[in-house]
Amino acid sequence: MSTEPAWRPDPYGRYQMRWHDGTAFTEHVSTGGVAQVDPMGASTVVPFMIPASAVWPPPNPADRRG
Repeated sequence: MSTEPAWRPDPYGRYQMRWHDGTAFTEHVSTGGVAQVDPMGASTVVPFMIPASAVWPPPNPADRRG
């Protein structure tokens, strides 16, 4: 699945934001508006749980059935 490239909340939890290139998260990160490169890379730690804020597009609550 491909999405629009954009800054998204860092699913690895090391920075505030991480650049998503439309296909995957990259090593480009930002905290407090200061961009840098994650020295650990983009995927050295696999998150055991991806926060809902990292999912794009965000889920639509109206789609929930239950």
